Amino acid sequence: MHTMARENRTLTAESVPDRGRHTTLSVLAALIPQAVLWAGLALTLCETCPSVDAPWWAIAAAGLILSAAFTALLGSPLRKWALPGGLMLTVILAAVLFAPVAGGLRLMANDVLARLTAVTGRIYLAREAGESAVPALIPVTLLLSLLVAASADGGGLPPLLPLILPILTGTALGVVAADVGWLLTAIGAALLCGAGFNRSPGAGVTRLAALAVCALAALACLLAFIGAGTEAWHQAAAARLHSIRYDNETNTMPEGRLKNLGPRKSSGAAALTVTMESPQKLYLKGHIYEVYTGTAWEEIPNEQLVDEAPLYYWLHRSGFYPQSQIALSLEAAGLGERQRVTVENLSACSENAYLPYAFADPELLDPAVIGDGRADRDITGFSLFSGSLPLWYEAQYTLVSTQAEAEAAAHLKLEQSYREYVAEKDLQLTQESWNVLYRQLGESGGGRTLYQIQNAIRDYLEEHMHYDESVYTMSGSGDFLHNVLEQSSGAGYSVHYATAAALMLRYYGVPARYVEGYYLTPEEAAALNAGEPVTLTEKNAHAWAEYYLNGVGFVPFEVTPGYVDPEDLDLGEISAGDGPMSTVYESPALSYAEIEEPDVETPETGRRDAFGLSPWSLLGLIPLALLVFLILVLIRRRRLNRRLREIEEADDRDAVALRYGYAMALRRRAEGAELPGEDEAAALLNEQALFSRREIGRDERARMDEYARRVLAKCRETWPLFRRLRLRLIDAIY
Repeated sequence: MHTMARENRTLTAESVPDRGRHTTLSVLAALIPQAVLWAGLALTLCETCPSVDAPWWAIAAAGLILSAAFTALLGSPLRKWALPGGLMLTVILAAVLFAPVAGGLRLMANDVLARLTAVTGRIYLAREAGESAVPALIPVTLLLSLLVAASADGGGLPPLLPLILPILTGTALGVVAADVGWLLTAIGAALLCGAGFNRSPGAGVTRLAALAVCALAALACLLAFIGAGTEAWHQAAAARLHSIRYDNETNTMPEGRLKNLGPRKSSGAAALTVTMESPQKLYLKGHIYEVYTGTAWEEIPNEQLVDEAPLYYWLHRSGFYPQSQIALSLEAAGLGERQRVTVENLSACSENAYLPYAFADPELLDPAVIGDGRADRDITGFSLFSGSLPLWYEAQYTLVSTQAEAEAAAHLKLEQSYREYVAEKDLQLTQESWNVLYRQLGESGGGRTLYQIQNAIRDYLEEHMHYDESVYTMSGSGDFLHNVLEQSSGAGYSVHYATAAALMLRYYGVPARYVEGYYLTPEEAAALNAGEPVTLTEKNAHAWAEYYLNGVGFVPFEVTPGYVDPEDLDLGEISAGDGPMSTVYESPALSYAEIEEPDVETPETGRRDAFGLSPWSLLGLIPLALLVFLILVLIRRRRLNRRLREIEEADDRDAVALRYGYAMALRRRAEGAELPGEDEAAALLNEQALFSRREIGRDERARMDEYARRVLAKCRETWPLFRRLRLRLIDAIY
């Protein structure tokens, strides 16, 4: 009886799973997850490291072949040598190709550093690297293949941890994007952990079914996420997170958000406490915005600042910080006096420090930060050059006069590099805002002085706008400036005036930005004694425009009624008209500067394909199709295994007949191949089992089992590869 059982197990070894062996179910359950995993890894690698100049599919194919080979070795008599041998091969290749491998790794590391810069806005300098990342992929792919094969063999998570943990860490840091490649990697790892060779059949199928359901749900979420418009959702989520982390319920400024802007909030909450040795009017900059979208003012995305890292590194190494540029100009011109100032944050947005113009302590700033609007919020005490616009214009005039002197020349060299950056970043307009300004202001060309531009803007705003803190600006998804100047009565408060002024300055060719912060008026400053603290409330919260004064830096441009200081009105007349600090501006050449009517979207507009899916959505369907195929295959394989188990569990007479029927099913698919010569004997034995009263015992059963085994072996030799795969995976005949 035991002998017969062993023979039956031998006969059906390829069809009936057996714990600890590479069975049909376990092999199938491992290969497809490996393919999904490698596709995800390759996509993630190419997305994270653009310097990898190999196509993602080639990397995925190479990794799959290697991991499949190691998986096969782990199921062979060479099992104990597979992993040590693979590690040894990896070390040897890395040693032989050390120079190109090290150069390739440094090249990919530079990509990671660039992404860190894009995420954090901090300078991470690239290191000297090789010309290609491909040599580094050879040992890396080998090592990852070993990990994948070990996980496939044992069906556990630990072998994948050296792979998964860096990806999760990179995702948390924002270096690795959670996109299609990331999702495929997660699905492949999850499926692989549930499909090890050393799993029992029932446990494997149950685990795979559960994981497949989870994967399908995740894919459905992904497709829904990609198919829907997510920009608004991301903006809302980011705004909510910012509000939770930094804001207070008493804050009154919109922080750049212009869509459906409501009335100015009425709040007398204490925001900042300011102490000055020599009280004066003071603009304290909190948020500086450079990108106008039509519905909001935003900071320049970190991704766009990556290319500016070398510039800021050089400027900071040279002691030039845009936040302290006015102070540097005054020092170079030999003007101004320092005083100590403290600013204590009581309830204002705590994301940044609140620094004044002419801030004079650059050593308090972080040299690794790219951009002008970010300062450590812990900066509370610092030096300030006393004075305001009249003194700053005098510094410009002095620098023009002394530009041949060493100190002024050194400063102007740094300033010129920064000025070129400002001209590139701070003249941006949307097409709609340009159209609005063209209709309202006329041609912007002809060359105007800064004084003429300022007067033109002030005259227009005085004629076409009026101050009203109770106004609702229901611009929706349309352009805010268009709503204010052309669709409404022109009512608004500082946010409206500052937005219009900044965009008008840009229209005339003057680099400008939108700023939110707090303003201590001249009248409030005059009522203070030296060293007397003053509390700025939310009533002091204010928005204004600032423009770049050549040679000096960004200075405030006040146009909101009730806030304009008369001493600032006629300063443009004394601005130098010749030389490097010329204040004659030409309208910038804009590629989108054409009068266009807004596009009216028809049902066909914006369609991405016949089904309304983006290419990423279609790519997301690939693993979905693989998972559906996997589930169908598993169902068919389980049905076959159940029938083969029925043969094993039947008595000898029924088992002979059932086994003969299985052999005939195989023969019908042999298509004329020469099969074993015992056909007549097998047919006679089948007839005896079905119709005679002759006793059928273990010997007859063993002969029929052997006959069926030989038929299957001959069929497999005869069938071409693709037919063999079809009969195994789709028809599930063996």
